[in-house]
Amino acid sequence: GVIRDGKRKWILGYNHFLEKCSVAVAKLWGILDGLLLL
Repeated sequence: GVIRDGKRKWILGYNHFLEKCSVAVAKLWGILDGLLLL
């Protein structure tokens, strides 16, 4: 993922290695990771 400021300038990049999983599980991990950044 990428976090940008109001002018679309890059602030922070992150990733999460999931190995093999379904699309639904990957989306849920994305939601959880986003919430943990708050």
